[in-house]
Amino acid sequence: MLLLSSLGFSPSSSPAIRARRRLPQPTMAASEQKHVVVIGGGWAGYAAADALSASSDCRVTLLEASPRAAGGLAAGWRTPGGRPVEAGIHGFWREYRNTLAVLDSLGLDADEVLTPFTPTRLVSRTGNVAVAPVLNAGGPGASPAPAIMRPPPLSPDAALQRVAELLPAPLDTALLAEFDPSSPLTLADRASAIGLLACWADFLQEDDASWARYDGVSAEELFKRYGGVSDALYEEMVSPLLHVLPMAPGYDVSAAAALSCFHVFALQSRGAFDVRWCRGAISEKIFAPWQTQLEARGNVELRGGARVGRIGRLRGPGVEGKLSIELVPPPAAPPSSAAAAAGAAAEGGAAEKPFEEKLAMLRREGAATIARREAIAAAGPGLVLVELDTEAEEAEAEAAAPPATITADAVVLAVGGTSAARLAAASPETLGALQATSTWEGLRGVTCVAVRLYLQPSKVTTAGLGGGAHGGTRLPPAVAQAMAASPVVVCGPGVGGLPELTETGFCIYDLQRMHDEFAADGSAAVLEVDFYRADAIADLDDDAAARLALQAAAAALGLPAATELPPSLLLDYAVVRARRAVSHFDVGSCARSPPVALADGGGGGGGGGGAGSGLFVCGDWVDRAGHASWSTEKAVVTGRQAAEAVARELNLDGVDSVVIPAAEDTPQLSALRALAKTARSLLAPLAGSGSELPPPAPWALLRRK
Repeated sequence: MLLLSSLGFSPSSSPAIRARRRLPQPTMAASEQKHVVVIGGGWAGYAAADALSASSDCRVTLLEASPRAAGGLAAGWRTPGGRPVEAGIHGFWREYRNTLAVLDSLGLDADEVLTPFTPTRLVSRTGNVAVAPVLNAGGPGASPAPAIMRPPPLSPDAALQRVAELLPAPLDTALLAEFDPSSPLTLADRASAIGLLACWADFLQEDDASWARYDGVSAEELFKRYGGVSDALYEEMVSPLLHVLPMAPGYDVSAAAALSCFHVFALQSRGAFDVRWCRGAISEKIFAPWQTQLEARGNVELRGGARVGRIGRLRGPGVEGKLSIELVPPPAAPPSSAAAAAGAAAEGGAAEKPFEEKLAMLRREGAATIARREAIAAAGPGLVLVELDTEAEEAEAEAAAPPATITADAVVLAVGGTSAARLAAASPETLGALQATSTWEGLRGVTCVAVRLYLQPSKVTTAGLGGGAHGGTRLPPAVAQAMAASPVVVCGPGVGGLPELTETGFCIYDLQRMHDEFAADGSAAVLEVDFYRADAIADLDDDAAARLALQAAAAALGLPAATELPPSLLLDYAVVRARRAVSHFDVGSCARSPPVALADGGGGGGGGGGAGSGLFVCGDWVDRAGHASWSTEKAVVTGRQAAEAVARELNLDGVDSVVIPAAEDTPQLSALRALAKTARSLLAPLAGSGSELPPPAPWALLRRK
């Protein structure tokens, strides 16, 4: 569970999670309803609460560590000066079917919430590599009409497009990508990717055996030793994508995770790499209306500022297996911090204190974190205690605060893997006692740092730019032209030779072209730089992080930082650190991925097995060998699957837990899979490596000698 109060922003300055309003109650009396507590207010937690609260048989309490915004850290909030801040920009890929269905269920028009599909520029340590085009402007699963139904191509580009339609993804993307003339990639380098087809075809996304085969091999070994990918192709294309999708270097990413990730974002369907972006803060565009809908049902309560400390099981007669959740009330904002926030808001914009000064002050005044435990006697069998700890202004005041207690019939953990591991370690008699959690201590997290830069706007607007929701920007003209093809630039590690970026990938976003609010407000040009695997950057102070973001952006765009993106352009900035907050899919991580139902007997698969424990889990790290999805989509899917598992255990009717299946394999991929199955049975013993993976590409064997 992520705690944002250390960032020092005032809870009153943004759309905080509100207490439930008095609304019409469901037909079933509250005393007869089952009570489910969902811990974690991000995509997974909201999806679980949404699915469960569709039933009048239950009521849901959703607990979120951050008091600042619906959607938790993923959604963002506003600073005291009113400027939106997010912990990274989040894309919505073509095959995010269940995520996009959430927008539909909220009555939102996707075209008003999301940008059009937008191309992406890829940059390596040597410079521009290529621009990945939008291959399919339709919705999920859309495909062009068969070639026989269309007139013959009348230009070389149209002919190339027709040929690409016959190729399996991602070879179609590779064929149509606009490679930069300065790229060192040769045709032979690009052709070396063909050696990966055997492994891509052999790996079945929703198959436990496939995950077990590839989870013990690193992505780097897969691409080089088995696929025979050339060093140039690996460094120019594969490595940058690994650093921004699974967010780690190839040696530290499971081959299974890499194949799964690339399957979802490139292989799943034609145009799977096509992506849209939110036209504003996700908290306001999506989570705010989602929260309103949940509250309107009358059987959902959302509580912010609550951080889970431990889960305990209480014993005693007469409770019939119910769960008890103990909450420590969050402290009020420090008066001096509130005064500082009010003053900053009154001054506004460039007159605000520097961010590092505000944050340092707020951290000093409210950084003490303590855990609270209170024994409850005369409880009954099966009773579980969930205890929360929060940041306090003063330890003495926190120690005096009496805890609140809620009873529940089930608990859903909608938190990240590292947070779940901490809970299991602190709860040896409940979570820690389950077979499914026995390997969680090995779970790791990726540190991300999001730097939002508010820059002095250029006197002229550079117009006619590609991608995004808006075609103009007031970034410095040289910066605007360097990003002319797309407002999104994906960058691999080592860019600019900066030591902080040795193993750090990052993305650059021109938010004036992506967010409606910034397009309409010409008071600042807004550039965001999001760093992944950024532990060293997270240790920098805010001023140093902002300066590094300027240097990194300039280096990636091939511009001199001193003249085109100097620190003197800064009007304001925000630095958000999410330490070890993103799931890390390292070698062997699949074996630590639990089912959604944490059964007493351990279980396996999406639904779990064995006797019910009353404990469930969801998130992008859960049930990896299940539904073929990733990131936000996986969180939404497992949230709904967890709700279904709760419904089965508690015998709830009306839970809306339908999950839209992932896209079926394309005809080309299906044919390749049939060949791979034959090759596995005939040729695997000839590889001589003792591995269950397909034989390496012939040129990969030559490279070993």
